[in-house]
Amino acid sequence: MACFRITKYIKISVFLFFLCTQWVLASEKHVTFDKQVQQVFSFNPYPDQQARVVNDMLLLIAEGSGKLRAFTGYRFNADLILHIHTPGDNKHLLTIFQENKRISGDMYYRDFSMEHVLIPDRADLGIRITDAAGVVVFEYQYEALSVAEDDEKWLDTSFFYNGRIDDLEVEITNIHFYYDERMQERMLDWTNALESYYAASEQLEWIHSQIEGLHADNPDNLLLDEFILCDAESAMAAIQHAPFHNWIDIEKNDPEGIFSVYKELFVRLNALRVDFNHSITNIDSLFFEYGLMHLPDTVPDISRDYFMSALAYNPFYIQSHLALARMDVEAGDKEASLDRLGHVIQRMHPAGEYKRQYQALTDTVLDLFYKEAQDLILERRFIESLRTLDHVVVFCGRAKGRMICPPLFSMLQRRTHLGIYESFLIVSGRALRDDNLSLAVTYIQSALAYQEEHSDQVREANDALDLLFQVLTRYRIMYELALILGQEEALAKYYVPGRDILDNHSHLYNHVFEQRDVSQMKVAVLNFAILGYPDKSISLLKQLKELNIEPSEVAYHQKVAGMNAAINLRDQEAGKQSGELFRQYGLNDPWFRTFRGSFVKHW
Repeated sequence: MACFRITKYIKISVFLFFLCTQWVLASEKHVTFDKQVQQVFSFNPYPDQQARVVNDMLLLIAEGSGKLRAFTGYRFNADLILHIHTPGDNKHLLTIFQENKRISGDMYYRDFSMEHVLIPDRADLGIRITDAAGVVVFEYQYEALSVAEDDEKWLDTSFFYNGRIDDLEVEITNIHFYYDERMQERMLDWTNALESYYAASEQLEWIHSQIEGLHADNPDNLLLDEFILCDAESAMAAIQHAPFHNWIDIEKNDPEGIFSVYKELFVRLNALRVDFNHSITNIDSLFFEYGLMHLPDTVPDISRDYFMSALAYNPFYIQSHLALARMDVEAGDKEASLDRLGHVIQRMHPAGEYKRQYQALTDTVLDLFYKEAQDLILERRFIESLRTLDHVVVFCGRAKGRMICPPLFSMLQRRTHLGIYESFLIVSGRALRDDNLSLAVTYIQSALAYQEEHSDQVREANDALDLLFQVLTRYRIMYELALILGQEEALAKYYVPGRDILDNHSHLYNHVFEQRDVSQMKVAVLNFAILGYPDKSISLLKQLKELNIEPSEVAYHQKVAGMNAAINLRDQEAGKQSGELFRQYGLNDPWFRTFRGSFVKHW
């Protein structure tokens, strides 16, 4: 380890003060000597490498105190406690302790003592022990001893002497204190400490300016102010752990007065942190409260923005959802309001007071939809009514299992679908009256398809089938009339379309059969017979028989049915006798006499 020794060029006066007396402990085996040493450090105009260390320190002190370096110096004083102990025989132990090390003289830089910096690092020490006759018992020159801490053992050695130890005299022949490389480290640390102390004063002013206007109750600036607060806290933490704390006790020595400012700002920062943590934790509530504050404003978008900001931080903040839904319905946008209410009931499950508020607002919004749907139904604007109710359908789907949509909704929905279904029939009936039979069929088919698609709302299609039967009858009558008039296009114009109805709507027969309407069944016998369905016409005649209809009431129908059955079955049942066919179709009963006669005539 490199050591720097102050040479003869450094003006150092070493004054050794020896106590004239020495005190001896009660036992002859213990004796203690107390000696004081002093060394002066001053400027050396011709320094070598080692002396420059002292000159640099003196230059720093001179700059801080306003003195010339040549007239700047300081003294190092210390008390040495030399203890001789005899453990046994003629061997003695010499132990040296250092106490009360101190610096005096020019040791201040500005307002700060550099005593803890200027304590020397090492010392060369010469010791001589003589007896009462002046004979040297022990002598040694120690070099580069580390300066010990107070009350810490500095040196421990042994020597041999055959005599009384209270007759011994200990002499310090020379002592020389100096600095090693640790001094440079201390100087660097001290300089950094001073720089951090004076920088702390400026930092505290900056912190004060940053937090002076900070408040945690304004959501518009809350996050920006949070960043400012974090910067201030970071700066305060840097001051709290600054190097000057290791060297300066600012509670006792604080020329810049930063301690009181530091304590005040520390308390203020802690209070702000509590407030900001609370506000950030409850930022959704803060935005909501600001939204409520601005509701009376003439510009509703301000409140809306605050409510939306609350949801940006907490998408499940029910109060903001309800406030926005209320604003939407008040602005005439009931669709947006109901959509938001559906979102709330689907994902958030309001409870307590929020549930009551939610239910009241939902009822209000739904009533608007019901009122509009009722008005549209009265005006027979069923498609628009359906579009209106579609919003309620979506809402009820989202609310399923959490709330029940009122019966009025189901009634309006059913009435709307029924209205659309009936609209097809109204147009079809008008076309039938105008003898536009193909158009009538088109709308009847649309009505049947709509009923099938919405069978949960339009539960039966009897009206459509009745109207279809009327169209079929009209085709059959027009066909018969065209034959009488000898119109060549009768087959293509009336027979084929009528036959297509029967081919495409087999359920029409079942409808007539199940209705058991005698008048309709009589007409159906003619329709099926003339349009080429003899089996269906025969089946209907049997049904009329079971209903106890007199043969005379259906004589014409039997005659037409028999004639057309013979014409249509001629090719299908070739080679069979009429009697065989009567047995096959169950027509031997006297009730079918007219049918059989007409059949045989045309077979």
